[in-house]
Amino acid sequence: KPKASTFTDHKAYVIACVSWRSLKDLEDLDGDDSAVPVPPIGGGEEDSGWTNEDIAAKCDVIGGVCGWPCNSDMPFISIPGCTASGHIDQAMLDALLPEKPLGNVTVQACTSPDTEECVTSVQPMSQWPCHECVVRERDERRRLRRRLRRLAPGLTPPAGLGGGLPGALPGMSLDDDEDADEDEEDDEEEGEVKYRSLPRFLAKYTNAVPPKDMDIVSSPKVHILAAHSMEGPWMKLYDPIDPESDYLPPTPATMPAQKDTYKTSEEEVRSMSLLASNKLTLSPQSCFGKRGPLYVVACAVNQSSYDDAAQWKNSKDRRFQPGQKVMPPPFNDRCVAVAGRCGHACEPYGSMALPHCLKNGYINMSSLVDNIPIQYNRVTPVFMFAYVLLLGFAVKTVMLCPGIFSPYKRCQYYDPEMTKSLRYILVVGVTGGGDEGKGTMIRNTIGMASGLPPQCKCRFIVCNNEEGHRVEMLTCWEKFCNVLAAVPSQGGITYEENLREFLTVWCEDTRDMRLDSVGAKVRKLDEKILMRLSGKVTIAKIRKDAKWARFGPALDRLEAAIEALKIDLDTDYNKFTPMIPHRDYVKDWVPPDPNSTSLRMHFTSRAKPKEDARNIMVQHVAVGTWYYKVPMNATPSQWLSLRKNCQEMVYAQHDEDDGLVKVPLRSSHGKAGGLNFVDNYITLAYERPENRYGSEQDEAPSLYAIADARHQFQPDFF
Repeated sequence: KPKASTFTDHKAYVIACVSWRSLKDLEDLDGDDSAVPVPPIGGGEEDSGWTNEDIAAKCDVIGGVCGWPCNSDMPFISIPGCTASGHIDQAMLDALLPEKPLGNVTVQACTSPDTEECVTSVQPMSQWPCHECVVRERDERRRLRRRLRRLAPGLTPPAGLGGGLPGALPGMSLDDDEDADEDEEDDEEEGEVKYRSLPRFLAKYTNAVPPKDMDIVSSPKVHILAAHSMEGPWMKLYDPIDPESDYLPPTPATMPAQKDTYKTSEEEVRSMSLLASNKLTLSPQSCFGKRGPLYVVACAVNQSSYDDAAQWKNSKDRRFQPGQKVMPPPFNDRCVAVAGRCGHACEPYGSMALPHCLKNGYINMSSLVDNIPIQYNRVTPVFMFAYVLLLGFAVKTVMLCPGIFSPYKRCQYYDPEMTKSLRYILVVGVTGGGDEGKGTMIRNTIGMASGLPPQCKCRFIVCNNEEGHRVEMLTCWEKFCNVLAAVPSQGGITYEENLREFLTVWCEDTRDMRLDSVGAKVRKLDEKILMRLSGKVTIAKIRKDAKWARFGPALDRLEAAIEALKIDLDTDYNKFTPMIPHRDYVKDWVPPDPNSTSLRMHFTSRAKPKEDARNIMVQHVAVGTWYYKVPMNATPSQWLSLRKNCQEMVYAQHDEDDGLVKVPLRSSHGKAGGLNFVDNYITLAYERPENRYGSEQDEAPSLYAIADARHQFQPDFF
């Protein structure tokens, strides 16, 4: 009713009062003082309501919800006795009805105000949608009001016509209109009042137990009441149906005006109906089937299984779609209930009988369901599989027992003498393409170089292997090496100490960078990223340090090298020029004083000739493969020079030479082949006299580490 609209914008408690007494008996319980005024919120007249004593006397079972309705964001904790699910605390309800355990009542809201069937919402009360309702005049009252407009001024209207709308809302004025020929549309608007309303409610009474009383009705009645406090008073959310009223009952504003007749009485409206819990009605919303013989099966599934996302994780569309195919009978392996009809759709049945179809048009139940054999895992194959697993575990345990119970010998701290047992430490970062551009390579190289162990007694080699075969990557690498060469060594502090300190700060400045800031999708580096990646932020930090500040002009050379790297990174970012496809590119960097540090830098990019996509990539020479020839008496030092004389094997070209061996230019494709190329090159490079120790360390093993280009080693890695 209109006066109940006050519950749409304030906190509200809504209860369903179920009574086994008739409406007349409830009226007899009302005394002269039973109705108390309900103070309005936001203006209006007072309304009479029920007290908590009335609830205890008139109701046999109650249930209720609470919250700030109409999609409010007010928290439930601001409403005393309201749970997170939007229900009134059961202890507070039990206090209203002591010693009346006659079942359970739940209150739910209908999601749509104008559909005949009530589809309930699963949301709490605060998320229930409100809608607009309208109270309209009856036709005879509207016609009478039109006639009265034509009365002479001063005539008194018939008694009862000048009142307001039901629920003490202001009515329509009967003052003379200036325009006697007012539009019918305006007349319609004058005869109705719109207001915001709570949704329709559905009350369910389960586990019903009729009271032990002779004076009860066959079906219980339900009354929907609301209050702003659990202390009451409680207002009915509706007005009793009055056939003598000049106004129709409230209806949703989206529904057309109903006829002026009342089909049901108040007694019938408040009566609850019995709902069979084992009955299900399906209403398809799409067309299905073809003309002719047709079988239709209805399958009811468990809601918890149907709504389980795990059941549909491998499906393109969640749940069932129109036209989707399912497995044939029996259906009781997936349905909790099943039924079927059969016949000839859209044509006479005739004398042709359908298999599995009974005369009454139902599918034979024995054709829909069957005994489903239970699958057990206590079978021989499963036992054999378990025995094999146990046997394998036992064998593994016996093999590892000595290792499990014997201590693992390792050093608890770093000692530079440990590096004397190695010929060299090689760290390789491989770039190929995509997100692995200049920015990614520089960040990766900073991390690799910063891993230089202090006072390392063996060569520490950092190698960038460029599988993308791009000129700009080599140029950028050279700019980076120029920065390393410009690190000063003065004031009794060694070059390596300054280098390690500078790289540590640089690594710290770049460690949090991600591919979305330096990867392939970046067309121009962000200024802050550029300043950190190029080392500008790092040089600014170390200039503030007293130790570095005394280097004076020596830092200007370092800053100039950093500026050159910054310009290179800021120019045509992610724009590349291919190298000569069939040529290998190698570049070495040695510090200005080779004895000042063990760090060595190398750049490698093996040949990447264009290959016919139709050729099978094999590790031997075949048609379409680029290869080079190696003489029988060739030495390893000739490896790079022999690779320069490469060619492609083609059809119908004689190329047989018994004195030469054909070797593929790219025996292995991808980054794995690039790592093989690095291994070959570094092995040969460190056989050169300038890279040998002249001691037994030349025969020591080497440590080979791979630093993925998209990650970054930290200074304490080794």
